[in-house]
Parts: sequence; C-alpha cells; structure tokens
Amino acid sequence: MSTTDQSTSVDSLITKLLELTKDETDGTKLPRDHREEIQSIVQQIEDQTKEFPPDSAGDFTSFPLEGEHRLIYIDSKRTPQYLGPFKGTTTQYFIDEENFQNRLTLGPLQIALSAKRKVMDSKRMKISFQSFGVNLFGNEVVKKETKQQGVWKMVYVGNITRSGDENSMIAGNEKRMLIRIMRTPSLYILAKDF
Repeated sequence: MSTTDQSTSVDSLITKLLELTKDETDGTKLPRDHREEIQSIVQQIEDQTKEFPPDSAGDFTSFPLEGEHRLIYIDSKRTPQYLGPFKGTTTQYFIDEENFQNRLTLGPLQIALSAKRKVMDSKRMKISFQSFGVNLFGNEVVKKETKQQGVWKMVYVGNITRSGDENSMIAGNEKRMLIRIMRTPSLYILAKDF
C-alpha cells in the first residue's frame, strides 16, 4: 500500500473515530462495545502509521503545536474532566514548543498542570510535569511544584478537513482540525480547530 493510500485510509478511520467520540469525551461513560470499537480503530490507525517513513507524515513529535487543543476523548478512569461531581472543560494549552499546560476549567476556576515536553524519537515524547496550580477569577490561589514524569506515545498527529453535512459532527462549511491521538498510557484524543 502506498503512503497516499495509507493516508486516505487513515483519514477515513479518523473520520469514523470522530463520529464515535462526538457525544461523550469520557470513555468510561460509554458502553463497553463502543469503547472497544474506538480502541480497535485507534489500533488500526497505529498499525497503518507504523509504515509511514520517519521523515514524512509519520514524524508525530515534530509537528508544530500552539494554542489551545480541546479534549475529544479519554479512556482513563482518572479522567481530568471532573472536580468532584462537576464536569469541566479539559484542554491542553501550548505556551511554546517545549512548555504546555493541561487545564481543567469550571466556570471561574482553572486548574493547570504545567509540563515540559522533550522529543525522544518520531513517536515518543518525554513529559516532565513541573507544577500544579489553581486560579480563581484569574488570580493564582495555589501553586505547587511537582516532579512526575512519563513517556507519551503519539499514535497520530495530523490535519484533517471535514465538510459539514446533516450526518457530520460539524455542520456548515468545511472545517480544518489538527487531530492528536496519543497513549499516556491512557488513550487521549485532542483537537485544535482552525
């Protein structure tokens, strides 16, 4: 299969994945068969992108990231979307090429886990968490140092274009999105709209 054929196939899998995850970001709330289908599609994407040459679309760690990326899906029981019984908005915000924050926003409250990322190879990043902070109405009320580390594996990073129609999750004109699928080891899917 050529790289072009693989890209087309991956694009169709991404489209299906977005359809399956459009109604619920918290995978633990979905039926088991639905979660298994999502995992199966992610595995198919991972299998197909293994064949991409490292200097092409397969270099997922050198992709320039900036601004805010919203959480589309997570399969972890320790989901970063909740503060007690309240569900907030979870995003990753890229300050620069190396520094980012995982943020949970719930009304005037924002909890941020600041981290640094370092490229290990074309598919893996070493993540070093630096601090945990809480802001209320834009004022910092807590900031604590943290020393956790981990390796995140990028399954897929790339731009897709979706055209709006009645059956699409995006109505209206064509919409470009940067999609990121990674294992931390939990499965995360994030998107940045353009």
